[in-house]
Amino acid sequence: MRGNPWRGVCGRAPPPPQSSLPGEDAHGQRPGTARDRALRVGYVRHVAIGAERVLFRFSLYGFLKNQRYFEPFLMLAFVEKGLSFLQIGVLFAFREVCVNLFEIPSGAVADLYGRRRAMVVSFAAYIVSLATFAMSTNVAWLFAAMFTY
Repeated sequence: MRGNPWRGVCGRAPPPPQSSLPGEDAHGQRPGTARDRALRVGYVRHVAIGAERVLFRFSLYGFLKNQRYFEPFLMLAFVEKGLSFLQIGVLFAFREVCVNLFEIPSGAVADLYGRRRAMVVSFAAYIVSLATFAMSTNVAWLFAAMFTY
């Protein structure tokens, strides 16, 4: 005898939904059909694999982005633009203050609109900041770029 995979915590199966025809459930399907098997096995497996894939990609992104191999090149670009080391230090300090101030609000935005949309906006701001770094002519534009960085 095959057990009920939807058996409750107390060991009893929930009552079957009522149908107008004998031998069918509330959705018009017979128990044990391909639809039931797909719901029991395939859907759960598909969701688990999808979640693992998303988690792996997000972890890989976080690992590679947080390595910050580009930081020394950004500092060299600032030196090439004629900034003193004090100005470069103030720019980096400004960035860290902005990161800490917007940590919780960015999480709230992700909760309200979804993580995917928040990440898209984050990537767009990142691209805008890199373009602003490249085209900036004074320190004020560099501060604006560090704000969106």
